[in-house]
Amino acid sequence: MTTAPGLVSEPAPSLFPPRGELEAQQEKAKPAVLRCDSLTRAFNMRLEQVSRVSRAVVDPSLPLWSSATLGDSVCLQEGGTSVSRLAEAGWGHALLDRWLRHGVTSVMLQVEEGHDMFVGVVGSNFLPSASEWDAPLSDSRHAVVVHTRTGKVFHKGAPSLLALPLPMDQAKVLRRQFPKEAHKAAPRCVVRRGSIVRLIIDMVNHELTLELLSSPEETADVQSSVVIDGLPLEVGVAVSLGAGKQRVRIMGLTGVNDDFRPRIPPKMLSDLWDDDHVIKPLRISRSRQSRELADRLQHSLELIKTAQECNI
Repeated sequence: MTTAPGLVSEPAPSLFPPRGELEAQQEKAKPAVLRCDSLTRAFNMRLEQVSRVSRAVVDPSLPLWSSATLGDSVCLQEGGTSVSRLAEAGWGHALLDRWLRHGVTSVMLQVEEGHDMFVGVVGSNFLPSASEWDAPLSDSRHAVVVHTRTGKVFHKGAPSLLALPLPMDQAKVLRRQFPKEAHKAAPRCVVRRGSIVRLIIDMVNHELTLELLSSPEETADVQSSVVIDGLPLEVGVAVSLGAGKQRVRIMGLTGVNDDFRPRIPPKMLSDLWDDDHVIKPLRISRSRQSRELADRLQHSLELIKTAQECNI
């Protein structure tokens, strides 16, 4: 490029701002981005509330699967009462739109399709952990779940010694098909297609009771159950759907009466804070020698007092 004599060529202006200025602008825009994300989540929750009221076929008191907390390949069906996933691999999560902090609540679910999933609860700290949405809930430090196929319990990211037992009728079939000890290693599926799962969430004792019922009725027979303690302070019902065709439907949410609450076993020993636990004062037995010593001391004190009064 040639320039006229006496003229100095200037570099062409850059289309992009300097790197330091760009980073400063990004840092300055972070609060606005976080505020926008918060408003988006609030708008989605409000939209769900409006859609809930507008649907006459859905009971307004019935919780729905939240559209704001859906994982990979997970979609809502039947107005939010059902959640499904169809994928070749991976995991996708779904949460109900209600969080529980007080009292005792019973949530009833029906597994309509599939058996490779996790069912349980997650703490409120699960939401900001975006990295956990691609992994099964068994790996999450904020989840307490049960694997429906094996019945294994996972407590805050670690396997537990607890497990949901195989229903008695299925166990009998396995014993007939696999004699002796072979039935223990046989393939098993605790929660099958069409199974009714009831979660009793006791936030008084921070316990989760997961039960397999014979029918959707509240008075149905319990075929299998497991009790897990150590729940977070605030929990929400969650499912983690695996590969294949998976589908779960919410059937109801009710408060549980006192008959369903875990009973505290009667105490065998009294405690110090019991009203009927009274400790009688100890008797002080004075010997003859101690009484004589006390009398002499009292006599000496009287003599000193008399001498002081008489100025002796």
